[in-house]
Amino acid sequence: EDVAGIVSLLSMADVPDAVRAAAVWVIYELRTKDFDSDRDAPPETPGLLRLVLHSLQQRPQSEAVLKACCLTVEVLVRDDPHIAQELCQSGGVPLLFRSLQTAADFGDAGCEIAGACAHALATVSHVLCAAEVRALLQESCAAQVLLQIAIRGGGTPAEENAMVSLGHLAGLDGVVEAMMRYPDTPAVVRGGLDALVELLPEVSNDADELRKLPGVLRFLMELKERADLPDSAIRCRRKCVAAICAVVRVLAPHAVPGQLPEFDGAVRALLDGLRSEPFSDRSMHLEITELIVETLGRVGLLNYNWRVTLQRGGALDCAAEIIRRLHDNRRLMKYSFWFSAALAGLPFVVPEMRQNLHSAEVT
Repeated sequence: EDVAGIVSLLSMADVPDAVRAAAVWVIYELRTKDFDSDRDAPPETPGLLRLVLHSLQQRPQSEAVLKACCLTVEVLVRDDPHIAQELCQSGGVPLLFRSLQTAADFGDAGCEIAGACAHALATVSHVLCAAEVRALLQESCAAQVLLQIAIRGGGTPAEENAMVSLGHLAGLDGVVEAMMRYPDTPAVVRGGLDALVELLPEVSNDADELRKLPGVLRFLMELKERADLPDSAIRCRRKCVAAICAVVRVLAPHAVPGQLPEFDGAVRALLDGLRSEPFSDRSMHLEITELIVETLGRVGLLNYNWRVTLQRGGALDCAAEIIRRLHDNRRLMKYSFWFSAALAGLPFVVPEMRQNLHSAEVT
């Protein structure tokens, strides 16, 4: 791990693209090891960042160099405001914009590069919390480039990932707007749902973003209704439920029964889903049931009135049915006992344990 050798190599002008890319990948691997070991960035990191940006500027059309540099920039600035500041001061922001556009021209091969650029740019805006940087990101064509990748129509994971990257750049509004604009494009919808699940925990303390969530929840409920139709072209049931649960978890501390119609409707729909979900099938249905049980349990824990409402709605009966039928699914059994305890406490849980003492998962 001779960093001095890497610095010397990247400082040279006439270095073959394959060699330059390999040298940059060494920096990527070193920083990744720092993350895995929970170590701070070493003091030479700003200098390494400048060298990577220099390579990116020197060889912007080389796919090998572009990929190595963009992914390395993303890992260097991740969660580090000092390195993000260095990126801005070194002219890295417009360079990443140009790299993102170039990556889009590479087709599917460029999607990972475009995603790395978008994540690095999003890190700059979120870590620094600088209004001017955020405005620059949002007013640039970066989000449009990512959307163009997502709507190519191949339905590939790379296209879905472009929507996740767009979310980190454009926020909730940008994701929902794209999903509403292209409701029949699978990658936009499926990737948009993944983006919402990633973004929602970040808005829990943002009053402006919280005010948008009832509308987002209404949109997601309508989307799920369309996706559940037999002839729907979009297969996204699990992702849709995950996004709805993510919104409910964020809104739960701020809503009591009867306060937000959208929230009330979502909780009712989740409870209905718990009754109707064929959770004996070991597949997507189990994942959906876990999501619903965990989400409704959190809602009940946060508010006494919701605990009463869920009990009256038959939530305890649903939990008891899961416990009795799925003895060999430790994860769902755990969630179901926890859910029951959240709603009714030990008076409900202890009898259920007595009835299921033969199950290793219970004991």
